[in-house]
Amino acid sequence: ASNASGAFTPTGFTKKTYLNTISGVVDWFLPYQNTTTGAIIDPVTHQEMEYATPCWAHSAATLVVYGGRSGDLLGPASLALSSSIRELSHTVGQGDGCATNSCDFFMVPTMRAFDLLFPLAPPDTVASWVAGLKNLSYASFEYTGQNWELTAAAGEYVRLNKKGWVVNPSLNWTFWEGRIGRLINNGFWGAEGVFLDNIGGSPLPSPMAYDAFGSSYPAVLLAEGYNTTGVYAQYLAATQVRGLWTRASYQSPLGEQPVGGRSNQHQFAEATLCAVAELYAGLLAASGDAASACQVKRAAALYHRSIRRWVRQDGALQITKNWFLNASQRFGYMSYSYFSNYNNLPASWLALAYEYADDGLEECAGIADVGGAAWAVENVNMPKVYASVAGTYLELITGADPAFDAAGFNRFHFDRCDASAAPLPCRVSGLLGPSQAPGISGNFAAVRPGAVVDPTTTTTTTASPFVGGLGMGLVWSYASDPPGAPRRSLANHSYTSILASVTRTHPTNSPAAGVAFTTQYVLWGEGVLITEAYSMPPGGGAVNVTASIAFPG
Repeated sequence: ASNASGAFTPTGFTKKTYLNTISGVVDWFLPYQNTTTGAIIDPVTHQEMEYATPCWAHSAATLVVYGGRSGDLLGPASLALSSSIRELSHTVGQGDGCATNSCDFFMVPTMRAFDLLFPLAPPDTVASWVAGLKNLSYASFEYTGQNWELTAAAGEYVRLNKKGWVVNPSLNWTFWEGRIGRLINNGFWGAEGVFLDNIGGSPLPSPMAYDAFGSSYPAVLLAEGYNTTGVYAQYLAATQVRGLWTRASYQSPLGEQPVGGRSNQHQFAEATLCAVAELYAGLLAASGDAASACQVKRAAALYHRSIRRWVRQDGALQITKNWFLNASQRFGYMSYSYFSNYNNLPASWLALAYEYADDGLEECAGIADVGGAAWAVENVNMPKVYASVAGTYLELITGADPAFDAAGFNRFHFDRCDASAAPLPCRVSGLLGPSQAPGISGNFAAVRPGAVVDPTTTTTTTASPFVGGLGMGLVWSYASDPPGAPRRSLANHSYTSILASVTRTHPTNSPAAGVAFTTQYVLWGEGVLITEAYSMPPGGGAVNVTASIAFPG
C-alpha cells in the first residue's frame, strides 16, 4: 500500500526469497530429468522443450552453491549442464542441435551454470565441458535476429572473451559484436530506451514482453565486462539507463510490466526485469546515488512479488497470469509456451537476480507507488498511454495488435486489492489475473458461468470461443447495419484502422493534485472521433472516465 506522501509497505524480501522461489521450480522439475541424458522433459509434451535444460541447470547450480543443496542437486545440475553443452556442440545422439532449435537461448544459463559448478565437479567432467564449449560452430546457433541474437551474444561474450575459448576463427567476438551493431544501426532501440522487437520488417506494434527480454541481455553483457571494452558499450549503457527509468515509470503497483503483443502475461518478462533492476540498484548505490538505488531496488522487489503471486501450491509457477485450467489446456499460452521452458526461464533469471542483489540496499517508495503523472510513449511502434497516482494505475493501448490486444482501456491496477483478504469492492474472480482486454482476432476462452477451477489441482472447465475484441469503452451502431449485426466498438479497432491517437495531459498532474488526461482516437475508415477523459484523485482509489463519440466523417 502507498499514498501520495510516499508512505509504502516494504515487501520484506531478501536474497533468500529468491532461493525460495527458485527451489520450488527446481524441485518440481527434478523428477522430470532424464537420468541418462540429463535433459529436462516437459510434463505435457513428454520431450525436451527449448531451453528448459540449461535454465534448470543454472537454477539448480545456484541452489548448490548458495542454498546448501550440493548433497541432492550437484549431480543432477552437472548432468543437466553436460546435456546442454552436448546439444550446443552438436554431439547429442538424437539429431543435431539444441532442443526444438533454441541454441541461441542456451548460452547465458550454460555459462552461468559452468562458472558455478566447475569448482565442484570432477576434473574429467570439467574437461569435457570445456572441450564441448570450445567445439561450437556456426551451426550451433539459429541467427534468427532481434532478441534471439542478443541472448546468444551475451553468453558468447563470456565464452569467447572472458574464457578465451576461440577455437573456430570465424566465430569470434567481432562476429557477434557486428550482429549487435546491426540491431543498433537498424533502430531496434527507441529514444525511450525500449527494445522494439518488431522493427525488423513486421508492421505490428512491438510486444512489451520482448522489450523486457531484448533489453535484459545487454544488461548481462555490460555486467560481464563489455561496459569497459565494447565498441557499442557507450550506446548500450546509456540506452539501458534510459530504459531502466522508462520501465520503472510504467511498472504497475502490482509489480507488472505493461501488456501488449505476443507473450502477454508470461512470468518471464518480470523475471528478466527483476534481475536488471537488482543489477542497476547496486550500480546506482555504488555511484553514490542512494535515492535512485532504493527506488530501483523497490522496482525489483515488486517484480519478484508479482511472480510470487503465481507460485502454485506445488512450488511450480503458473507460467501465464491466470488460474485457468492446467498446462495441457494452454490458456493464454503462445505456440512456443510450454510448462517446462517458461518455468525454468524465469527461475534462471531469478538466479541472476540473486547474484546481483544486495541485502544492504533497502526499498523506498518508487514511481509505481507514488505516481502522479500520465504520459504516452511517443514511439509509434509501441503506442501506449500510462497514468498512475498513489498505487492506482491504468494502461491504454492506442494501437492494438489485433491478435493479442483490444484498443482503448486495457488495464486497471489498484495496490490495495493485492492481498488475498482484500475488501469486497476489490474482489474479482480468483481465476483472473490482473486485467487485460482480450484480442480482436484471437479466441478468448470464456469460462462457463458458475464453473469452478481449483488452481491446486488439475480440475478443468469448459471453455467456449469468443471472437472479437473486448474492452471497457463505447459501443455504437448505424441505422444501416443489418439486423443482428454486432455493435461496433473502439476495442475492435487496431493499429490498422486507428489513423491517429492524441493524448493531452493536465498541466497540474502531481501526486498531491491527482492525475487527468484526455485521449482522442481518429477512426479513419468510419469517420469517427472518440474522446475519452480520465481522472484519478489524489490518494488514488478510483478512475473516473467520461467518453463521447462524434461522426465528423
